[in-house]
Amino acid sequence: MRRRALATATLVLCAPLVCPFHLRQVPSSAVFTQSLQRQHQRHCWARRCSSGLDGDTYRELYGERLPQWLIERLEELGFAKPTLVQQRALDTILAGHDAVLHAQTGSGKTLAFLVPLFACIDPSRASVQGLVVVPTRELGLQVAAVAKRLAAATGAATGGRVMVMSVLEGSNNRRQRAWAWAEPPHVVIGNPETLSALVAGGAVRCNGVRYVVVDEVDACLRSGDARAALTALLARHLSPTFAQEEEAEVPQLPGGVAVTGAAAAADGARRRVRARQTVFASATVPQHNHFMRQCVAQQWTLAEPVHVQVHPKEAMPPGLTHHYVTCAPAKKLAALRALVRRELGGDGGGGAAAAPRALVFAQANRPLDQMAAALDADLRKARGGGDGSDGSSAAAAARDGGAAAAAGGGNDAAAAAAPLADVLREDLGLARRADAVARYRAGAARVLLTTDLAARGLDVPETTHVFHFDLPADAEGYIHRGGRAGRLGRAGRVVSIVTPEQEFVLQRLANAVGVEVAQLGKAAGAGTAVVAPAASQ
Repeated sequence: MRRRALATATLVLCAPLVCPFHLRQVPSSAVFTQSLQRQHQRHCWARRCSSGLDGDTYRELYGERLPQWLIERLEELGFAKPTLVQQRALDTILAGHDAVLHAQTGSGKTLAFLVPLFACIDPSRASVQGLVVVPTRELGLQVAAVAKRLAAATGAATGGRVMVMSVLEGSNNRRQRAWAWAEPPHVVIGNPETLSALVAGGAVRCNGVRYVVVDEVDACLRSGDARAALTALLARHLSPTFAQEEEAEVPQLPGGVAVTGAAAAADGARRRVRARQTVFASATVPQHNHFMRQCVAQQWTLAEPVHVQVHPKEAMPPGLTHHYVTCAPAKKLAALRALVRRELGGDGGGGAAAAPRALVFAQANRPLDQMAAALDADLRKARGGGDGSDGSSAAAAARDGGAAAAAGGGNDAAAAAAPLADVLREDLGLARRADAVARYRAGAARVLLTTDLAARGLDVPETTHVFHFDLPADAEGYIHRGGRAGRLGRAGRVVSIVTPEQEFVLQRLANAVGVEVAQLGKAAGAGTAVVAPAASQ
């Protein structure tokens, strides 16, 4: 039996094998166990994510098709080499095709659609030339931050400064409308409902729009209101065949005689010409063939977009490992606290910026503030500060004091009082939500307890762990939640805390995603969570 198990677990390569990750032949004498194969995939995936295909740079690949200032700016920001999805996306988009970018979380999709967007913008022309549609405010703020970092290199040398405006949930639309009329921005980023309302009301004129991005398109289509607003935006206001207001006037012959019938129809057809590219992006595009046909049927695009998919058999980055622990429902918080103490108790030896960080996903009806207070006390005790007591009021005061520190207006005492475990949920004010994300991104908060609000688009490369206090509703939720860790080839861990009755639910999710989930601990007796020592990453 042992020999049979070893034979099953060992893969002998009797012939030269072309590695799908770096396209080189592996010697025929190589013997890989499944574990070594997995390590090989992670190593090659990390190389692919950070260096692209064959190590080619943006300058070498697109020196003649991208503006020189954009290439130099990418090099300044440390993005000299495109990732795999960026290279394939640019090859498709720069050739003039509409595209559906279907790639893993953390693979570089944001730059994959922003680089060609900035390449087609004319800074000397005062008009809206690009739109980016996002489902949530947090994702919009993140995309806007990346876009503004790219636009910072523009100025007199480039013929003008590229202006980026975000119109997101809770934005002051009156101020944004005044800005758009006085000095139209070149790029506008917003939610479907907000953008559709501004375009319909004339605050954002889309006559000059040449490039439209719908990021996390499946999330934008999930809500009824967002789907209706997105359809109105793409199929009506931004449709390539939708006549502009000034083109919709009835043509007239000299002398004021109106042209009607076939002549007017032919003239209108000649006028209704608008060149626009549309790019859809997401890590999960269910039934992508049907979706691409619907793009034409719904008049979002004139032709079916090109499907750009990277590693279709790998729904999640290979750098992630997946685990679970079982416990009684009443012991879930105790299990989470034990996991956080074990996995995040130290600072990693590199200070707060390099310390491991974790996202904890739970349902909105959970007492997230009390859970954060307990985790904050544990982390302070592990760090050597505080007595480890669960003080909800103290944690709330720390969050209020940490807000000033994250905004840059606090003193050292306020920074020291910043919570090590913070909360992000929908019912918080917009300022509180922004502060929580800022503290977590800066490393002041080591743990961020959140709902599915942070499942899409929250890009914090230092995130090493994702804990599922409550399981996601479907496989797409598991992909997007877990994808907050292990970004761009980094190592990461996804741990689910389940009851014995939920084990089969987790297994179904794992089968749907195509990952293996290893058990870290079992419930002891009537529900004492036993957390096994963490395996080496």
